[in-house]
Amino acid sequence: MNNIDTTPATAIANNEPIVATADSPVNSATLKTPVVLGIDIGGTNLRVGLVDALGALVDSRRVSSQEALSGSDPMTKLADYLAEMLDGKYELKAISVGFPPVVDATRTVVLQTTFIPGLNNVNVPERLSRFGVPVFIDRDVNMIIRYDAKRLNLQNLEG
Repeated sequence: MNNIDTTPATAIANNEPIVATADSPVNSATLKTPVVLGIDIGGTNLRVGLVDALGALVDSRRVSSQEALSGSDPMTKLADYLAEMLDGKYELKAISVGFPPVVDATRTVVLQTTFIPGLNNVNVPERLSRFGVPVFIDRDVNMIIRYDAKRLNLQNLEG
């Protein structure tokens, strides 16, 4: 984990990552930090980040996509990797997954990918249902555009 200590506003202004501090929210009942798990599945690397309610990066990992998703059942391998990362330390609230290939109109199925054929026609929320939280998928470029629009306060522009 990166040890940059900065406020969310300063980090966003400087285009730096927001990193959790001692002020990160903790669920008083479970004593676990509530997080959203973000996954970027690329042709080269798989990047995973845990973000708290303040938008601070709590933990992050990067591994080769081929290593993390190899074999006949890449989604089970991914789910096992995620479970190991979470290790009961966090209160998972949702999972968001970005893919470079095309996803279906319902944003649940990866239609086709050339770099990991085992992901073709996979219903991602169904395959990650063991975590018991909402799972959202989209093309990675769409996720980046939404993030930048929010970060730059572009939601209400007309044009």
